[in-house]
Amino acid sequence: MQFLVQTVLADPTIRTSSCEPYQWLTFHYFEDSKQDQGVGVDSTLEGFVRRIIGDQEAKCNHCDRPNKEHTIVLLHHNEKIEISVSSLESVNPQPDLHESAPSSSRILQWHTCNICQAITATTTLSPTSSSYSFAKFLELLLYDSNLIPVPELCKHAAKERTALVRSFSLERSVVQVKRSSVS
Repeated sequence: MQFLVQTVLADPTIRTSSCEPYQWLTFHYFEDSKQDQGVGVDSTLEGFVRRIIGDQEAKCNHCDRPNKEHTIVLLHHNEKIEISVSSLESVNPQPDLHESAPSSSRILQWHTCNICQAITATTTLSPTSSSYSFAKFLELLLYDSNLIPVPELCKHAAKERTALVRSFSLERSVVQVKRSSVS
């Protein structure tokens, strides 16, 4: 799976240019060797969530701001995936964590409609989903029509491929994955 990748500041009013130039990355499923000459490091979905949350306080090599102030933009054909990390308190709408309070060992997940703000119940990321290739997850997110609809959420989620925001929470941090069309 090949993407054109860019890292940008999450708040575009601070700076309009990207922190680093676009680069082509080719992900080989489950290949976890060092990133080298355009080959992206794949990991499990759980590994990716843990890594991006674990690195959120690290400084960007290009602008010296924390990584959590950035959005990773992946472009493929005419589609775009934006990946960001934030605190659980800043997520809107707030998920109902019911009895599954955030812990350091479990990853919670939920979906939100980007249009009407409807939200699903939180569930624990299953062992099967946890071990899924992150690159394959991105491919399915872009092109598998069975992965997109969540008809019980709202009318938008059942019909519009860009309506869903997928969220993964670990401790008090949230990784959000949004899909949209390239304008």
